[in-house]
Amino acid sequence: MSEAKKIKATAEDLKTYKEFEERMNSLDPVDNKREWEETAKAGNDFVDSRDWFTIVIEKDGKEGVMDLDGTVLVPPIFDKVAYTYSRLYTKADMPVVVVNNGKFGIVRADGTGEMLLPCEHDYICLTDWQQFFLVYDNGKAMFVSLLGKQLTPQTVDAVRDELNEVFVLASGDKLGLYDFNNDLFIQPSYDNIDLGDGDEPVIAYKDGIAGYLSAIDGHFIPKEEYDISDDDEELI
Repeated sequence: MSEAKKIKATAEDLKTYKEFEERMNSLDPVDNKREWEETAKAGNDFVDSRDWFTIVIEKDGKEGVMDLDGTVLVPPIFDKVAYTYSRLYTKADMPVVVVNNGKFGIVRADGTGEMLLPCEHDYICLTDWQQFFLVYDNGKAMFVSLLGKQLTPQTVDAVRDELNEVFVLASGDKLGLYDFNNDLFIQPSYDNIDLGDGDEPVIAYKDGIAGYLSAIDGHFIPKEEYDISDDDEELI
């Protein structure tokens, strides 16, 4: 079904979608194969028939955001809403990126219009992981929390990789890390970083030497100097 023909989803549709999810989770795809397949198809058809994105509202040439149930999440006081979210995958209270005078900022989605980050930045996007925003100025990015707190210096060119909420960051030809769980930023200074499969510690390479990274303060520990079975040092 084309986007133009999709029905705008409602709060009741969201409840129906959750009922499909609960039904799918209650069925065993092996023991209840036929019912599982029928429920999956019905659920997918229902999802595909609706437009699940929050709604841009306008007043006096300004924009805001309304939820599917009619609740105003962001009052129409901004030049532009940068983008809306699908309510299938994003909670209603996810902060919204807005634009004033050509600059990007972040506003609470509680109807108050309270700014979490002022409209002073070149570009802002919510990361695919929906844990924080990437805020760009002069070609460099920083991580900013959902509450508008700066998490890293603004020295990042790109996010190269992610595993278990550990993010590999590039700056020039060097790599660093941001460990979300430990709120730890490691300045890009490594030649390569291998996140592995998640079962073993991260391996960083610098000047031909391989080593581990401390989860306490991020310092580099050459592999030859560390006993992997030793629990004295927590590693990323």
